[in-house]
Amino acid sequence: MAREPEQISVAQVIAALEGPIAVTECGTEIPGQCGLESLCPVRSSWQNINRAIRGALEGLSLSDMIRPPPHGGTLIALNQGGQVSVAGGAL
Repeated sequence: MAREPEQISVAQVIAALEGPIAVTECGTEIPGQCGLESLCPVRSSWQNINRAIRGALEGLSLSDMIRPPPHGGTLIALNQGGQVSVAGGAL
């Protein structure tokens, strides 16, 4: 690897292997993925969901993935701005 595991996010790995991270095509920020996007009443909601998922994955590094979970588990919180915080250690 060109970088240390602490410097590589899970989001970067997924994007490199699979392409843009999105639950649905309209959830990406790439226009033209769906013929109905200009009429879709839930497109912005899907984009918000995808930003939250992407934010959670960006907050985890490869080194986080190999750490054992703490006693009592991990608490993941998502605020209204779509920011993810992880308490209690790695997932």
